[in-house]
Amino acid sequence: MQGIFSHRGIGQIHFSRNEPDSFTGFRIRGTTFYAAPVFLGAIFLQQYVNDSFTISYIEFDFNKTVELKLEFPISNSNLFFVLKGNAVLGAGTGYAEHLQAGQYIYTTETPDALKLFEGQKAVVLLISSYDNRAWDGLNHAQNFNCVQPIPPSIQLLLEEFFSNEYNDILRGLYYEKIIADAFFYHFLAVEQAVSDDKYTGIPEPIKAVHDLILAAGMDTKFTLTELAERIGLSESSLKKGYKKHYGISPFDQQVYMRLEWARQQLETTVLPINQLYRQAGYAHLPGFLKAFKKCYGLSPSQWRKQHKQ
Repeated sequence: MQGIFSHRGIGQIHFSRNEPDSFTGFRIRGTTFYAAPVFLGAIFLQQYVNDSFTISYIEFDFNKTVELKLEFPISNSNLFFVLKGNAVLGAGTGYAEHLQAGQYIYTTETPDALKLFEGQKAVVLLISSYDNRAWDGLNHAQNFNCVQPIPPSIQLLLEEFFSNEYNDILRGLYYEKIIADAFFYHFLAVEQAVSDDKYTGIPEPIKAVHDLILAAGMDTKFTLTELAERIGLSESSLKKGYKKHYGISPFDQQVYMRLEWARQQLETTVLPINQLYRQAGYAHLPGFLKAFKKCYGLSPSQWRKQHKQ
């Protein structure tokens, strides 16, 4: 197995190569299967390793919030995808990024920490390359350590990867192509974003809605009807198009912005929660508490206790 998982309380987590009867997910052809029952839950790892890259497909199912330490071989470039649930990823210099389903991050630092949340099944995919000569000259700055929605080109690539039926002889060559294509599509988006000053491939009306939501910030809460009328699209077309390109709906984008603001306040201020929820745009405290825990896996008070700076 490539990499070590450990926990502060129990030390290194030991995996077996026996596929348990409790596993109900799908198997990716050509990968080695590992399982570890821990924390009143389980970790299932499917991994493909060769000299130039590693593919790690990991399913987490915990009944409590846990923070894991990761020890993987030093890699030059990494693509970390959250396919289900949400997770906080840490690497190298101490940065930590919170990702939700449908989002990914590119980093040149090897991931070394991962936080998973109570009662949420999370599925992540980590692609690590040990040879970045092919893209040494590309501009990393625009997308370095930046959480973003998985673009349609990579979505289709992943669907093809998960459903492949190649035999053992061809599979190694196929996986090499998949890895090269994943980094290619990522850097293609980076380079086009540099030249276009916007995320490539997003229709102007959809991007206009996104820009409007970001510009309004906490001050305005738009309905789907209001947004659709502003750009001349039907509500269904707007919702479908927005989710395709940004990974979430316009409504969820506004919710997430408010929750992110609340999270930052919990970490950096002593603002009481019974005041904070109103400033975050919630009319009732129970609704805020429910939304916050669904997003971050902890109640606001628990989050402040664990993360207060």
